[in-house]
Amino acid sequence: MRVAKVFHVLMASGLFLAGCGRLPAAGVQPGVEGVAGAVTGPAVEAAARGVSGGDRHVAALATTMPISAREGVLARDLAYGAHRVQKLDVYGSRVTSMRRPVVVYVHGGGWRMGDKAHQMVDKPAYFNAQGYVFVSINYRLADPALPVGKRPMHPDQVRDVASSLGWVRSNIARYGGDPSRIALIGHSAGAHLAALVASNPRFLNELRFPFSSLKGVIANDTASYDLTTPQGGNNPALITN
Repeated sequence: MRVAKVFHVLMASGLFLAGCGRLPAAGVQPGVEGVAGAVTGPAVEAAARGVSGGDRHVAALATTMPISAREGVLARDLAYGAHRVQKLDVYGSRVTSMRRPVVVYVHGGGWRMGDKAHQMVDKPAYFNAQGYVFVSINYRLADPALPVGKRPMHPDQVRDVASSLGWVRSNIARYGGDPSRIALIGHSAGAHLAALVASNPRFLNELRFPFSSLKGVIANDTASYDLTTPQGGNNPALITN
C-alpha cells in the first residue's frame, strides 16, 4: 500500500508526475451532481503522513467509507483487445452519474508472470474510498517457455498497456469514470511499461489517445529500468527478445 499512500498525498496536493502536468483532485468533476464521500480519521491521516501504523489504514476504511465505495468490483475480464489475455477489471461505485478520476494499475512480475487480480485486496478499496475508479489490467506475458513467434516481443507489452488506456478512455464513463482524468500506476515490470507508455508518445498516438487525458504517472519500484545490470539470483544482465 506504500504506492497508494504516495499517490493520495500527491493527488491531494495537486502535484503531477512524469512531466504530465497537474494531477486532478479526487472527487467528481465540477458541474456534475453529487459529491464523492470523503474519508477521514486517524488511520487515513497516519497513512498520508507515512508514519508507523499507516499500513493498517485499509481496515479502518472498510468501516468508514461510503456504502457505494464498498461495492467493489463493477466488472471483470473486460476485453480491451483481441488476445485472450488482454483483459481488465474495473472497481468502483455503482453511482455512475458521478464522473470520478481513474487509476489504471499495471502489475509487475518480471514481464513473465503476474495477474491483474494479484494483491487486489487493498488497492481498489483504498482508491475507491478516495473517490477514484480503479482499473487493473493484464497484458501478454513473455513466457520463455513459449517458442519465438508465439511469445510476445517488445514492444507488444507496451502496446498492451497503451491499448488498455485507449479502452478506458472510450468506455470508462459507463462505470462512473472521467475519461479526461486518467492516472497510470505501474509496479516493477509494470513501472517499466508505464514509463515507456508515458515517455514515448508514439504508443498513445497510434490510438489517437490525447496526452492531455493522462494526468499523472507513478512508477513504483524502478529497478526494472536498468536492463544491463544483474539484479542477483538467476536474473540475466540483459532481458532480450
